[in-house]
Amino acid sequence: MNNSKIFERNTRGYYMAKEIPDVRDGLTLTQRILLKRIKDMSREHAVCNAKIVYGECGNNDNMIDYFESTEPLYDHIIALRQEWRAPRLLEGRGNFGDLSNLFTCYAASRFTESKFTDYANDVLNLPRKKIPLTANDVFEAFLPNVVISGTFGTACNIPPHNLGEVLDAVIALIQNPNMQEEDLFDYIQGPDYATGGVIINRSELPEMYKTGVGNIVFRANPHVECKSSKRECIISELPFTLIQNARDSQMFFQNVEESLEYIMDGFDRFDEFSSGKAEFKWYYDSEIHYEIRFPLQSTVDEEAVLNYLFTFTNLEGNYEYRSILLSNGKPKLMSLYEILTEWISFYREFTTKSNKGIPLPDEKLCEKLEKIKERYATPRKTKVIDLIE
Repeated sequence: MNNSKIFERNTRGYYMAKEIPDVRDGLTLTQRILLKRIKDMSREHAVCNAKIVYGECGNNDNMIDYFESTEPLYDHIIALRQEWRAPRLLEGRGNFGDLSNLFTCYAASRFTESKFTDYANDVLNLPRKKIPLTANDVFEAFLPNVVISGTFGTACNIPPHNLGEVLDAVIALIQNPNMQEEDLFDYIQGPDYATGGVIINRSELPEMYKTGVGNIVFRANPHVECKSSKRECIISELPFTLIQNARDSQMFFQNVEESLEYIMDGFDRFDEFSSGKAEFKWYYDSEIHYEIRFPLQSTVDEEAVLNYLFTFTNLEGNYEYRSILLSNGKPKLMSLYEILTEWISFYREFTTKSNKGIPLPDEKLCEKLEKIKERYATPRKTKVIDLIE
């Protein structure tokens, strides 16, 4: 079949739905097809990504007609698996470009495997029948996935948020449907990344969430540590903007030295500030931790060093927030309040359907959310402050 005719017929329908997440489950059609393939191949064991991408491609859903190659499909799997995307929908074996190998190129699809995380199994209800998905099909999502897991792309760019905070806001909305939009910010402080970091424009976030567009300013979290007569600048958390910009630009590095050079790009005053070389280290306990260290000269002013780092290196960056989602099958710029209320309507709809057409009382709906929160909620890692210049 001629590809140009396919695009002419589907530009406003299938093609648009394929690229923009649906507000109900927070996934694009491409992501749903990939997730369903993984589930259809095995509900318990990891599946080779080459089989997911190449083995079934085009058999039922004609995805091959919409891609010049199958590489974009594997990129979707990588994005759903990487550790800075928390909570993750996929886990598996192999090199996915994790934080322990910061920015290094991930392995080819034949060397990696993927399967659903426990989290994905609990919050996404996929159809069991092996049938092709259409643009109107969405998964039953037991929480507002697009806000919690986040999504980024050409049209939609939403950062992840703390699961506990979002579910607290949703439960409050269910119990009080007349709650004002401003009251949401009593529960949701702002974005929350697994990589930590600091958001420094807290006062601008409510307006951003109301309009659906805005900028989030991220910084690393450096501090100066003194031991005996030695002083070190330690950068313990990197801003997500640095990671995303490297991924978007396809900047993959072969070793730690190249990664450090990218992170500290513009730091050309080592002779003035530092008494030695910078080092990039990581270590494990229950999670991955990483830090950049470099020794400071004894006469250097701490504030001057930090100001220089934020001004001239990649340790500060802007995240462009855009919440364009599919609502009733059409792209719409949505406020945070609209996203949560529309998801709650969907939540009521599919729980009613599964309960033989009898609506569940609010107490039961909230009880299900509380169980998910109890199992998966984690402490906030990203600080949200207002920086007064």
